[in-house]
Amino acid sequence: MKVCAVTVTYGNRFHLLEKLLTALQEIAASEVVIVNNGSSQESSEALKKYLESYNKKYYLLELPNNTGSAGGFRLGIETALKGECDFIWILDDDNLPKKDALEVLKKYWAQLVDETEYQKIALLSNRVDRKNFNKVFYTQKATDVLPRKNNFMGFHWADMFEKFYERLYKKNPYQDAQASSYVKIPAAPYGGLFFHRALINTIDLPPQEYVLYMDDFAFTLPITTNGGIIYLIGESILEDAEQSTYLPKHKKWLHHTLFDAKSQYAYYTLRNILYFCKNYLTDNFLVFKINQYSFYIFITLMALIRGQTSKLKVLKDAIQDADNNKMGLNDKYQL
Repeated sequence: MKVCAVTVTYGNRFHLLEKLLTALQEIAASEVVIVNNGSSQESSEALKKYLESYNKKYYLLELPNNTGSAGGFRLGIETALKGECDFIWILDDDNLPKKDALEVLKKYWAQLVDETEYQKIALLSNRVDRKNFNKVFYTQKATDVLPRKNNFMGFHWADMFEKFYERLYKKNPYQDAQASSYVKIPAAPYGGLFFHRALINTIDLPPQEYVLYMDDFAFTLPITTNGGIIYLIGESILEDAEQSTYLPKHKKWLHHTLFDAKSQYAYYTLRNILYFCKNYLTDNFLVFKINQYSFYIFITLMALIRGQTSKLKVLKDAIQDADNNKMGLNDKYQL
């Protein structure tokens, strides 16, 4: 079973990528594809120097500008498909896989997947730092890995108690959940996704119109909507070396991506979650509208309290573009 690991890096993140590449030295991946997605000169030079003594077969793809996660992983998967490996394991550049993470995936693949189903099954390593992963193991409800139905830009009244608990006690309410051997989920992030090359014949490559954020769910949701299965494997463990801007470990009371992330990242996050949820997770117009207008009230009050009303222009652009199906790279929000 030959496996190609695919990762994408950007910015000045070699200090994170180095940890991943070093971990892969001890893992039985046959090839590694590295997409250098418009990284800084410092990071690019450090990467090239590091690879001079790398003991894995690798492909380094260098892009002059950041094309977003969708463009980067699309190119990485395309390159992996040109190689000799039958299986692809996608990893974020800040993922730290345990030594047995890949072997566990191989074991469960042999147990769960018949050869006739290679084109419609994927496995996913367990991101132990992710709240939604903890939650789905706790509730055993597959859809808990996704945002709640009929939310507006991630806001839903049914989530408010959970959010208050998390911010009051500075604790993920599901962090002590015991991971079962596996659970089925409807969609998955890139980091830890494992599949046979035949799957791409069923679902196509990552959708570039998302640029970044939610492109991973848009890429993987067709697996299950087309009759396939994604298994989240509890024993195949990845840790995140860096906490995501929009998923901080401890959220402040007035935390929101709109105010706490750079404008371009806030724009794509909000535009894409609205676009994705309207297309795939909205089935009750009344509940959706209640959440929409409640969100407007909360976000406006938050902007006034924080003295960041100028950020509401980013929100307006995101909503307008999602409503008009205007996707792709926005020149106003360059990466």
